[in-house]
Amino acid sequence: MIRLRPVTDKDLTFIETVYRSTREKQLGLDNWPELQREAFFRMQSIAQDAEYKRSFPNAAFEIIEYNKKAAGRLYTGETAREIRLIDISLLPDFRGKGLGTKILKGLIKRAHDNRKLLTLHVEPDNLALQLYLKLGFEHIRNNGRQYYLELDPIDEQKKQV
Repeated sequence: MIRLRPVTDKDLTFIETVYRSTREKQLGLDNWPELQREAFFRMQSIAQDAEYKRSFPNAAFEIIEYNKKAAGRLYTGETAREIRLIDISLLPDFRGKGLGTKILKGLIKRAHDNRKLLTLHVEPDNLALQLYLKLGFEHIRNNGRQYYLELDPIDEQKKQV
C-alpha cells in the first residue's frame, strides 16, 4: 500500500539518503573517504532542498511510504494552470516495482480531473524519461541540460475524440 505524508524535520536524514541514492553512481566519488562523501551529499541535499523551497514556496513536500516503510519522496507544486512534478525519487530497494508508475498515474488523473497541465524537467540520461514518454508526456524543449516535458489533459482528450 502506498501512502504519502508531509515531510517533517525528522525526515531530513532520510531525505539525504534518498538524494545520495540518486546521485552517488552518477558522480562517481568512490575514491573519496566516506566521511567526505557523507558531508558532500549532506551539503548537496540541503542546497537542493533550499532551492526547491525558494523556487516553489507553496509546494507539497511528501514522503512516499510503501507498506509502512519510507520508500522515497514526492515534491509537487500546483498553480491554477498546472501541477508541477518537482521531484520523485525512490530508494533503490523500491525501484522497478511499479510504485513510481502508480504515483505518476495518480498525478495524471489529478491533472485530468482538474484540467491542468502536468509538467516536469528530466535529465536526458534519467531512466524515468522513457516512463514519462510512455505515460503520455511530450518533450517540449531543452534548457541545455534537462528536457521539459508536459502532459496536457485537454489536448489528450481531443486526441481521444
